[in-house]
Amino acid sequence: LFNCLNTFCQVAKDFKRDMIHEKYEELVKLEEEAKSEPDPYKRAILYKDLSTEGTRLNNELGILYINIAEEAAIKSGNDSIRFYINMNTCIPLMNIGRYEEARTRLNRSEVFFTENQDTVDLSRCLVLKSWLARLEGNNYLAIKELYKAKSLQESQWPLTDMWNLINRLIINYMDLKDYETGISIGEEFLTAARLLNPKPRGYYTILRNTGEMHFKAGNFAIAKEYIEESLPYWTSGRYPKFLAQTYTLLYDIAINDDDLLLAKSYA
Repeated sequence: LFNCLNTFCQVAKDFKRDMIHEKYEELVKLEEEAKSEPDPYKRAILYKDLSTEGTRLNNELGILYINIAEEAAIKSGNDSIRFYINMNTCIPLMNIGRYEEARTRLNRSEVFFTENQDTVDLSRCLVLKSWLARLEGNNYLAIKELYKAKSLQESQWPLTDMWNLINRLIINYMDLKDYETGISIGEEFLTAARLLNPKPRGYYTILRNTGEMHFKAGNFAIAKEYIEESLPYWTSGRYPKFLAQTYTLLYDIAINDDDLLLAKSYA
């Protein structure tokens, strides 16, 4: 019944073995819904959502789903959804190093969004282009693309809704060891976010990364305060990778404070 997922699991047996049962059942349910949808426009959106979930588990599975989404989008005759999906195809492609293919798709989508004055999707496209530039080691180009996206987003959303873009700017400046600029950008976001309750999405990500910038700049007390404040968010169990990175930062701070017992607990 579920060609994509079942076929993929037959080829990548370890993938199914390592996959938690609940997630497998969730994908099966989503795929059944997508396959049974007669409207190609709605089917394209459903397979795009499947690709997002699939990419989190395995990039090849994500590509499998997004290709079906693209076929449905073409059949729908709706160019907006077609180029939106074309743009999102680049995410699993970049994850596995197929940069040229990703670039071609992003450039094609950028032209369409520009010609149609779709500033929302154009800004998303520019953020993805910045991701590609950073993967290729070109932080200056990445920052240029991000500021172009920021100029579009500023007229539509408050700063606190631009956390993904802001976080990418911080990371690129961290790569360049320009801690002063990265901290300034992070602090501007955090100042605005602290006025909101509940905290906006991305607050703890930017709090931790700004804390890391402070640590690398030698502002150890502020770094410890920020990273410790972010820690409960990462201990929810949903983000084991980021939790490990956060404990590593706290370990480095404890070593800097000569608190070997605390460093051992973080290790």
